[in-house]
Amino acid sequence: MIQQAMYKQHRILLMIPAYNDETNVGKVIEKIPKDIVDGVVFVNDGSQDKTGEVIKEGLKKLGFGVLINFEKNRGLGPGFKAMFDYAKKEKYDIGVIVAGDDQDDPRELHKLVK
Repeated sequence: MIQQAMYKQHRILLMIPAYNDETNVGKVIEKIPKDIVDGVVFVNDGSQDKTGEVIKEGLKKLGFGVLINFEKNRGLGPGFKAMFDYAKKEKYDIGVIVAGDDQDDPRELHKLVK
C-alpha cells in the first residue's frame, strides 16, 4: 500500500536498511512522518534476530510500506541498490535513507525538505 502525502508535488520514499536491529527498528517506524512520506521500503539484510518480524509488525501499524528480505547478509551496497531499484520502479521523486538502528531520526525529514 502506498501513502499519498505528496510534498510539493513530489513523492518521497523513505529507504531504511536494517541488520540485526530488532531492538531499534520499531522506534524508527514510530517516528516516520506520515504527512510528507509517501512510501517506505526496508531491506532486512539477512538479520539473525527478529528484525524482519519487527518490521512487518511495524509496517502493519503504519499502514503502508514494503519489506525486502535478503536471506544472507549482503552489505549496504546491495541493500541500497535494491531500495533505489524499488524507488525507480515505483516512480518516486525523492529517496531519503535513514538507518534502521535509530541513529537517524526520520522526523528530521521536515527540516530537509523545507
